[in-house]
Amino acid sequence: MRCLAISEWEHLFYHIGFSKVTLHRIWSAAIELTGWLDWTNTPRTNREQIYPLLKLLPPSWFKNQAIYLQKAFWICEKQGLDT
Repeated sequence: MRCLAISEWEHLFYHIGFSKVTLHRIWSAAIELTGWLDWTNTPRTNREQIYPLLKLLPPSWFKNQAIYLQKAFWICEKQGLDT
């Protein structure tokens, strides 16, 4: 099993209806919770490591977007991808 690449996450989230603003909020939340405060200067290969951490965030953090996140992980599991 492998973690999804950054482009795969973006494609998946866009496919299920995430807007760019919502994606930005999710990434910002993950960065804040993991201490990665300087997102724009983080190398792309290191940024990919943050996506599996999204699974650890409580649904309440995402408020009304939580159902989309859960759906994203459900799609990944159905496709046999390691989130």
